[in-house]
Amino acid sequence: MIVDFFRHGSGLSKGCLDYLLGEDRERDNALVLSGDVELTAQLIDSSPFAKKYTSGCLSFYEHDLSDHDKQKIMQNFEECLFPGLEKDQYQILWVQHQDKVNQDTGETRLELNFVIPNVELSTGKRLQPFYAPVDLDRVDLFKQITNAEHGLYDPDDPNNQQLLINKKNLPKDVKDFKDQLHQRICQAVIDGKFADRQELVHWLESNEIKVTRQTQKSISIENP
Repeated sequence: MIVDFFRHGSGLSKGCLDYLLGEDRERDNALVLSGDVELTAQLIDSSPFAKKYTSGCLSFYEHDLSDHDKQKIMQNFEECLFPGLEKDQYQILWVQHQDKVNQDTGETRLELNFVIPNVELSTGKRLQPFYAPVDLDRVDLFKQITNAEHGLYDPDDPNNQQLLINKKNLPKDVKDFKDQLHQRICQAVIDGKFADRQELVHWLESNEIKVTRQTQKSISIENP
């Protein structure tokens, strides 16, 4: 499981709720697990603050979990985000999605999406559920503990580390090029075509792949 916070939050509720539930509120494989949809919309739309809501998801490798485990994980996440606050001091909407396919298993995977109006309910003052410089370590610890306690797939486990990680929203031609180049490099290593960094650079250039920048930790190439 990983925790992902989205950048959205300055607009009205329609955009995020349409994404979570569908414009007609009948999105396939979407299920409200906790919270009030209408109250969430009202709090966001009436907010005087520049950033009106915080949203994100707990994204799982697994296809599904028991209802008990989902509720426990959601409760622990709320306690992680809102230390010292009671349940009646904040509003959070939880929506389950199960429509994205896990490329490794071929099954759909579980996502627990959350939307939090950025207002403390008892005072009407601004609430900031997540501020990365302060909260990131605590949220990362929540992720580690949750994965361990529930026996979930842990992306931080060295056995699960990906050799190739693509950025989100890459153009298809760039992604395909990176995937193919990765496969060619792996095969070249197996075939003994190079054994060190300088030989790798020479191999790239001999295959008409222009190296544009080198640092101690990386080699940059020109986009195809």
